[in-house]
Amino acid sequence: MQRRSSDAPVPNLNDLGKGVPLSSVPASWPLYIVEFKAGRTDLFYLTDLSLDIRVGDLVIVEADRGKDLGTVVNDSITLKEVEAFEREQRERVAYGDGGPL
Repeated sequence: MQRRSSDAPVPNLNDLGKGVPLSSVPASWPLYIVEFKAGRTDLFYLTDLSLDIRVGDLVIVEADRGKDLGTVVNDSITLKEVEAFEREQRERVAYGDGGPL
């Protein structure tokens, strides 16, 4: 997977996992969707480009309340796809679609 370089500033490593906005994540950092127990999913990025993370791998991630174990379910999502998904979710809420987010 090859990602283009970004002009985005590199976030302070002390702030990682603390609600860093997507606009602050350099495009060169791979994005992953990780699934946790009860079907909860979340988006994570990787700063260590030497690691080879693939779909099906078990990963321990930094979450808002400590560390959590999950399974990688998507290892090729792009920043544009994430932004499009978020835009679609906002539009569904705005139109009153009662579907799940």
